[in-house]
Amino acid sequence: MARGDILSRCVVRDKLTCCFPESNPDRLAAALTSRQLYGECIGWFYQIFKAFEASIDETREKAHVREMYPVFDKMRRTPAFEEDLKFYLGEKDWKEKLTLPEGIN
Repeated sequence: MARGDILSRCVVRDKLTCCFPESNPDRLAAALTSRQLYGECIGWFYQIFKAFEASIDETREKAHVREMYPVFDKMRRTPAFEEDLKFYLGEKDWKEKLTLPEGIN
């Protein structure tokens, strides 16, 4: 699946509702009180940002991206997500615990 497909499909999947309070407040409350569930939500966004950042890097020489690349470069989030994932999912095995919502792979 292409990186853009992951981004566009993730925002509409039911399993991500824990990250969007307007769509399921009970699931948001559970996500905020469960270390594992909160870590899973962070993991989903990590994978989206990782794909987005890789896409930007791959196309940075194109004129429309080249002009904005310094801005994109300052907006990188994957290192911060990785630190959060180490905390919430475990220092050594957080990568093995990453999942994608059903239907996205």
